[in-house]
Amino acid sequence: MIETIKKEKFGALVCSLSAFFFYLLTLAPTVQGFDSAELTMGAYDLGFVHPPGYPLYLLLGHFFSKIPLENIGFRLNLMSAFFSSLTIYFLHRLLFKQTKNFWITTIFTILFATSPLYWSQSIRAEVYTFHTFLMTTSLLTWYIGYIREEKTYLYISFIVLGVSAGNHPTTILLWIAITVVSIKLNFFTFTNFLSANVLTLLSGSIWYLYFPLRASSILLIDYIRPYFQVDLSNLSGIFWLISGQPFQCLLLPSETNLFGTEIPRLLDFIWTGSLGFGFFFAVWGWFELNRKFPLWNLLLSIYLLTNIITFLTYKAIDKEVMFLPIYILIMIWASTGVDPFVNWFSSVQKQLDQASIIFLLNASLLSIMLLAIINDFQNISLKNDHRVYEYTKKILTNAPPDTFIVNHWATASVIDYLQIVEKVRPDIQSINVDFFFLGLQKKCNPPSNQDLIKNGWILKLYKLSTMNRLCYIEPLHDLPDQYNWSKNGLCWQIIKTDQK
Repeated sequence: MIETIKKEKFGALVCSLSAFFFYLLTLAPTVQGFDSAELTMGAYDLGFVHPPGYPLYLLLGHFFSKIPLENIGFRLNLMSAFFSSLTIYFLHRLLFKQTKNFWITTIFTILFATSPLYWSQSIRAEVYTFHTFLMTTSLLTWYIGYIREEKTYLYISFIVLGVSAGNHPTTILLWIAITVVSIKLNFFTFTNFLSANVLTLLSGSIWYLYFPLRASSILLIDYIRPYFQVDLSNLSGIFWLISGQPFQCLLLPSETNLFGTEIPRLLDFIWTGSLGFGFFFAVWGWFELNRKFPLWNLLLSIYLLTNIITFLTYKAIDKEVMFLPIYILIMIWASTGVDPFVNWFSSVQKQLDQASIIFLLNASLLSIMLLAIINDFQNISLKNDHRVYEYTKKILTNAPPDTFIVNHWATASVIDYLQIVEKVRPDIQSINVDFFFLGLQKKCNPPSNQDLIKNGWILKLYKLSTMNRLCYIEPLHDLPDQYNWSKNGLCWQIIKTDQK
């Protein structure tokens, strides 16, 4: 028993450290675009980022921003690699507890660690590896409590869920599954169940005190109040933030093309992340777990179902990153499915003994993964990626004095990074036009050209253009008939049609 525990912990540690050094080989060297730059700046300044706010991530990120290594962007990228390696550690332990098979556990842990989407989130500043770490920890502690019939581990699982609510709202999907199944446990009384959920509520809500406590401070980074005019010092403002109301228009089931786009997209997401064979073995594993540990399998199934429903009805462009826990579920089932598959195969294939089948299977799976890693390495690696950083720096350094830069999500926070962290061109004003339009939209319809004329937006941009002070990164938004776009170096400006 002691030897098994040592082997379990040692294997998990080796996989975790190996994954960490592997991520370091491909880690982004500086700040990246989109949410990555925004989260980097939010953590650096302890400011406000877009809904749902991610308070726990910002607090931990602020700690990482103080590590005396490279630059601020690198340090927040390192945070993703760190929590990704912790995810690998706890996932390996969870799989080993189920399979008691070191090689199968290691194979499917590696498969998860090197799945292209998860890998890409492990090498840039993002909330998702921290999320998978918390989800894996909650699943592991619940499983231990379930197997051993120990309430303490179940309590820990609920508390971890609460803590995770301070990082990402999709935590509620696992909370639904754990809540439904926990009440069915004979050794976990109704009183235990209620107290565990109270702990979840308390350990989750405490992080959102961050917003009223910071609301009275002078913030260098605030992506909420200037765009949405929401007061985060009161409950209504915090509810607006947590509920993600600016993005409610993305959750419209009636407009979802399930069979034409969303289901194929889901299947591609699953197939790519499991290299096909993971999904194949997961089917075997589902039936095996359902036979051995039906309540545990029910929990995993409910969690998968809630993820799938949310995936199919959510319309965000990058929604796949929100559902990386689906890969964790596939690995849990897949690792469990190998033994029953081998037993079946050896019963119909008499020429090979079971040991030979296992050897050939392990060798084949490792070979497939190695080829996939080699193929993906160049496409995923950000080791020398300075593209967004250099692009935005070039715009800043070449812009006329007092320029008004209209950025999109990809570059807006990188501009902030250069101005605040590196003190480049503080005379320039910058705005995230995507947030600006989110703040203007009504009833899920973007503002019309007439709305933009009425509120003075177009006239302001035109006036800045005539003064050679406007730099619009990309001409993505339509203009009224009397206006048009004109390229000026790296920037776009607005001109009257009759001047063209």
